[in-house]
Amino acid sequence: MKDFAKRINSKKSSKKNKSVNQRFITKKSFKNPFSLKTGLTLVIISAIGAFVLINGMNTDVKKMVGLDITSNIEFSYPVGLTEDWIYTEDLDRSNEECNYILQIETYGRKIYAQEELTNILKLGLQPYIDNYFSSKEPGKAYFRLMSGPYENKSAVNNAREILIKSGRSPLIRQRCSKN
Repeated sequence: MKDFAKRINSKKSSKKNKSVNQRFITKKSFKNPFSLKTGLTLVIISAIGAFVLINGMNTDVKKMVGLDITSNIEFSYPVGLTEDWIYTEDLDRSNEECNYILQIETYGRKIYAQEELTNILKLGLQPYIDNYFSSKEPGKAYFRLMSGPYENKSAVNNAREILIKSGRSPLIRQRCSKN
């Protein structure tokens, strides 16, 4: 039987290997990116910088101690009230009847106020829309979403907490009328 496989000749294979290897070898010699002079200059500058930092920053570190500060505060309210130099407002509200109202939000368009009105109704409050005309912009109507009236501060604060938990920032308004 005849063998059709080519036989490798050792002389030819070494020539081919040399030509293949020569293709991947650079013909230029390696050049250093820094010359000797540049390298020495960088080393000398860094040595001088390190010497200056070590000797220049040689400072004495002392522990800082805080001073004890004592304050003498005198509350002279009773004395001030007897001497009449503190002005107080006469708050006789025994004959006044006060109601509390929550202002939930103010809108420039009635549609937005009505949308929010349906959301507040789901929370179990008694909201309504109040028309308000701005003093800064005469003729411009605003629509305030209000809730109430509430009889006491406790009831208005409970309603306010419900609104705050639902992500709103209501304002408390007080309306008082004399009997």
